[in-house]
Amino acid sequence: MKAFLLLTIVSTTFAAQAKEVRLKDCPPGVQITIAAKLGGGRLDEIDRVNKKGVTRYVVDVDGPGGRDITYHLTPAGHVVFSTEDVSLAGCPAAVRNSIRKLLKNGWRIDDIDREISGKSVRFRVEIDRPQERDYEFLLSKNGKVLERKLEKGN
Repeated sequence: MKAFLLLTIVSTTFAAQAKEVRLKDCPPGVQITIAAKLGGGRLDEIDRVNKKGVTRYVVDVDGPGGRDITYHLTPAGHVVFSTEDVSLAGCPAAVRNSIRKLLKNGWRIDDIDREISGKSVRFRVEIDRPQERDYEFLLSKNGKVLERKLEKGN
């Protein structure tokens, strides 16, 4: 999921030039933010992405407890956007209730990501459906369904 989400975000927001970079080659602000955000996790990868003169650093962290975290940073080290794997139990009650209502007989949760952009918090939920294309839902922190998409393919 992390790779798909990163590819989707990079291709839709910064579909341009992405280049993997080393931590020591990042600006000081990016290095400081990464050190502060590791929180017991391990730095996995950093990509410098440029589009129309805008540079972002997309940082993948293998977080504690096996959760993946991705940060989109400005060259000064400000977090523009982040995603983090969360469990159903790690979601607010309203989100948990909405997810449970979305699950039909035989459907199961594949992945839940908490997306944070500024003060906006949303939850992206992938649901596996046997013998059918999977669903992806985007929920507000209050559990409202903001978007519903069928997986492309078959």
